[in-house]
Amino acid sequence: MIPVVHGWAHENLAPEGAKKAEFGHPHPDASTKTQAGLARMRQLFGPDMLAMFVPPWNRISAELTAGLAAQGYVALSTFTSRRARRVAGLVQINTHVDPIAWRAGGGLVAPDEVIAKAVVLLQDRRAGRADDTEPLGFLSHHLVHDKAIWDFSRGFLTELLEGGAKPCDFLRQPIDLP
Repeated sequence: MIPVVHGWAHENLAPEGAKKAEFGHPHPDASTKTQAGLARMRQLFGPDMLAMFVPPWNRISAELTAGLAAQGYVALSTFTSRRARRVAGLVQINTHVDPIAWRAGGGLVAPDEVIAKAVVLLQDRRAGRADDTEPLGFLSHHLVHDKAIWDFSRGFLTELLEGGAKPCDFLRQPIDLP
């Protein structure tokens, strides 16, 4: 496991009626919170952490994103293809596969559904419809994982690795900026 910055307080600051987000909408102290988050993680983990920002609910305003590299961040992770949204000065290491049934209140999404979506993602990469150099990200959120999610995750990742996927170690492999 590699520690990263996952927001500041995981607090929903979205305007009423908008999708949940801590950093998805401009607010005056957002930049202060991202800086403080990075400083705190460096204090706690030193060189064992990656200066990556992972906004809660995968939402971040373009205004805030533009300043992350100047704060010392080297990477950003959301839930989307990085081809969909490039950010100058940051590597995007996104997640693409999510086994959690968030809208249903938690638990495991039907395994066949997760696998079918992953197959489409991999087919798109092979066919050139998606960035085939982007690491395939598997979303985990350990606080809501139950036994079924842990078991599925273990089996899914094992299958990928046994099939030839290579794990990325972003602390020991250089991160090339776009």
